[in-house]
Amino acid sequence: MHCLLRCALADAAERQAVRDALAALPAEQRDALFLAFFQGLSHQEIATCLRTPLGTIKARIRRALQTLRQQLQGEPGN
Repeated sequence: MHCLLRCALADAAERQAVRDALAALPAEQRDALFLAFFQGLSHQEIATCLRTPLGTIKARIRRALQTLRQQLQGEPGN
């Protein structure tokens, strides 16, 4: 198989794995992560927007990133 094709297939598989891992997150974690990383909001802005304490937003994002890291690296769940 041609190298470019192999790379494209690997990239597509990685993108799908990220999509699947994001979809598996609880909605609260996924929403906070989306607002932070895809909308560029600060944690304080997210807390205000979602009417949720700042500490809760930080914890949701931290847990989401930990879960994504575990799932994408093939580590056992928490």
